[in-house]
Amino acid sequence: PFVPLHKNRLGGLGSPFPPRPVMTDYGFRSERMELVQLLMQKDAAHDSVDELARLECIQFRDSDDNKDRTAFQREYAHEVRLCDDIMRKIRFIRDSARQLGLEVYPAQGLGPGLGKERINLYQLSQELGEAEKELKDMFARQRIMDATHAELLEHRHLLRNIPRLMGARADAARVLAVPREAGPGEEGEALMEEGGGAGGRGGG
Repeated sequence: PFVPLHKNRLGGLGSPFPPRPVMTDYGFRSERMELVQLLMQKDAAHDSVDELARLECIQFRDSDDNKDRTAFQREYAHEVRLCDDIMRKIRFIRDSARQLGLEVYPAQGLGPGLGKERINLYQLSQELGEAEKELKDMFARQRIMDATHAELLEHRHLLRNIPRLMGARADAARVLAVPREAGPGEEGEALMEEGGGAGGRGGG
């Protein structure tokens, strides 16, 4: 790819990297830059670009050869999609950490302590995928435990209120079992029914 190069940062294209300590206050829009093209072997491209990115002295731009190509026809299209998937996993892990109340600190750039144990994109994607799977399993188990906890609370509430409910039902049953006193008109009707019943039996 074509890269605008901060020449004063590197001390010339032929000098080794880096000729002097890298300053973090470079990169102003008005700073003079040069457009160069780096030719390197495909196997060394990733590590070379990674090292140049750590120097923070080069701004990469897309090659003109990719103008007429679709996103799927371009070189390293699979790696680009892999990077998108890695970013999705990182966002999920970050949001999960915040949901758990953990403080997420912003990245402090590519410091010298980073990358001592370098891994490629595929290894990084695999490790992030495992972390994502563990978090999803943890959240699934948490949902199951929350549902079980709610059911147990409901059962405990029911068991605590059963004596009161059973006592109320027993009181209601005793009220229904008490004989009801007959009124004045109802007593005469009952006597007539008894007399009619006795006469019928005598006539028979």
